[in-house]
Amino acid sequence: MKVSVCTLMARFWDIQDIARRLGNQTCKDFEWVVVDFMQHIDGIVFQKIAERNNLNLIHVPNVQDNILYVRDIARNRNRAISYASGEYVIFLDDHTVIDPNFINDHLKLMEQGYISCGKMYYMQKEVEVVEQDSVSSVLRKADYTEDSRYELMKQTFPDKADTFHPVLGKEWTYTGNLGISMKQLQALNGFDPRLSSRGEDGDLGLRADASGYPIYYNPMAESVNLCTDAYPCVMFTDHEHALDNLLEHDVHYMENPETLVQIGMHYEPRHGCAVAVCDRCGAEFILNPAKLIYDKLNRREFVVDKTFFNLQLEQEKIRSAK
Repeated sequence: MKVSVCTLMARFWDIQDIARRLGNQTCKDFEWVVVDFMQHIDGIVFQKIAERNNLNLIHVPNVQDNILYVRDIARNRNRAISYASGEYVIFLDDHTVIDPNFINDHLKLMEQGYISCGKMYYMQKEVEVVEQDSVSSVLRKADYTEDSRYELMKQTFPDKADTFHPVLGKEWTYTGNLGISMKQLQALNGFDPRLSSRGEDGDLGLRADASGYPIYYNPMAESVNLCTDAYPCVMFTDHEHALDNLLEHDVHYMENPETLVQIGMHYEPRHGCAVAVCDRCGAEFILNPAKLIYDKLNRREFVVDKTFFNLQLEQEKIRSAK
């Protein structure tokens, strides 16, 4: 298998459009690995959609031992990688529009040994998307936010912003649209399962850079994240009382951990990181891990820590169970 496209289903969302777009890819040698918190309910429906679009679907349940999805997002990405058999992996969000050359556009960089950071857009309101829509036609339907990384590229390379460039920030590896080889993921041991959403993908880029892997911005591999009211299922838990405030002000709380009491949390040093623990439910959140960990390393040295997760061992377990 050439490519594994890995998607986490974190919201109540109709996958028929993204399935059609994957089925229309010019690259046909790929599988679609979907880790889904509703797999036990929508498994048969997903399989029928995949068959209609000639997709090789691997549909598995998400990590089931923690009700806080946003905290488990790194473990669910690791779960997707563990089931993937492709030589290359592309992480793609579920509520996304892509063009037919999307996979091939990532392969142009991945086959040269680069980690490929695709260009992302974010719609500011809901729009109706039809089968004939392209990335450009969706963007004409409503206001959107352009990738902040692209804005920086335009300032730095005003005449060449639409060509491949080394990334200007090593934490630019956003997993809504990212291509990386399986060998690189294995060498990096996947994602750090201690990290929550917003930290786990930037952490991967920092470790990749520290390990010497070249990371390039790839404006050819475009995707549009659609605006949806189908919020991630973390919003249906009782953790939102602490999560929103914490994510908004994590640097403040890292520098002033005693103020965590104001939002019903307390501070604990853990595994070399600063951890905020919710007093009500015990959920743990890593505070600004990139700054805490990688400023110490100065991004020049890196040792794989398999204490909390061993990607290759997990892959071997899944292969032997088939």
